[in-house]
Amino acid sequence: YWSHDLIEDRVNNKLKNTILIDVSEKIIDDKIHFKYNSAQLLLGSTLNSFLDCIDKGIIRYDSKWDVDTKGKHAGEEHNHGGGFRFHKGYNLLNLASEIIDI
Repeated sequence: YWSHDLIEDRVNNKLKNTILIDVSEKIIDDKIHFKYNSAQLLLGSTLNSFLDCIDKGIIRYDSKWDVDTKGKHAGEEHNHGGGFRFHKGYNLLNLASEIIDI
């Protein structure tokens, strides 16, 4: 359960000004390698713009539950925390008042 006040606090403290990075990955010699393709600085996000993006399907909530496969908690469910995800391809000016390509 996310209260209105909690969402507003998170938007103001974590999302108001943020960097969105486009990354690709590939495995080389059994190790994951990342390539940072581009980055954008999103400035001036507000609670209203955030909620509007959820209504439009631009942002969605992902719950990250899985089952541990190793160690003393093998076979037990584990919560890795949830997060809000941007849907690729939408105009991010729906969220931020200014976008700067880095």
